[in-house]
Amino acid sequence: PGLTLHSGPLPDHCWLVHPWALREGPAGVPAVGVFVADFHARWPWSAARWAFVAARMAALCERCVWLEGPPPRHARSIADPHLLPYWDLNDSSPPPRLFPDPGRRYSSFSQFYRRVSSGLPML
Repeated sequence: PGLTLHSGPLPDHCWLVHPWALREGPAGVPAVGVFVADFHARWPWSAARWAFVAARMAALCERCVWLEGPPPRHARSIADPHLLPYWDLNDSSPPPRLFPDPGRRYSSFSQFYRRVSSGLPML
């Protein structure tokens, strides 16, 4: 099953599920999957990454949208550095950092993980 993108306004109070926070939101708050148009225009993804994110969003969200501008004023989500240049959430919480910032973007998570975990003890 593929992911259907919907149009129209988002609910003012909703939980935004985005590709960097693919988790359930608070109970009783509608979950809306969002793809940030400006980000995706600048940073193309592989078909495998699109498939992974789309499958998870389809499982979590009532609907998904291609977001051309900022989210509704009262939307909430998990903050992520990928989103900072594009929109600011009033009520977002920063995710805990597990690793230091590597100082550059990597084309895959595997490359990023090798870089940031180098020298750390194995669990």
